[in-house]
Amino acid sequence: MTDRQAGSPAPGVSEFEESSDGSRLVASPTEVAVGIGDSVEAHPVTPEDLLVKAQLEATVRAIVAGLPKRERALIERTYFEGQKLEQVAASMGVTRAWARRVHDRAIERIEGELRKRDGIHPGGSRCKRS
Repeated sequence: MTDRQAGSPAPGVSEFEESSDGSRLVASPTEVAVGIGDSVEAHPVTPEDLLVKAQLEATVRAIVAGLPKRERALIERTYFEGQKLEQVAASMGVTRAWARRVHDRAIERIEGELRKRDGIHPGGSRCKRS
């Protein structure tokens, strides 16, 4: 754990990491994964890592902006504002189960759009770009 308080971002940095219930995405720049199974202790964060993270964040935010209204609100409040899924569900007047279904559908849309933009078919193979 760093000197900063758990859950609070470093000054001027947005965070991404998934909580134990999978409802939040938050990570500090010192915790950027370099490769599968790699820890940050083994690989210092480079400016390129931070650039890739910032580009991915901008892409995801653009995709989220295009989601249907309820999905967009749920994702923004859960991931960008740091609210727990239960809080968002209660404030929207729906059950946690309904919110989870909307969340899962939104995540599928986001993943699909990222795959499409990256030229990857759902099975994992690359598409031919013209």
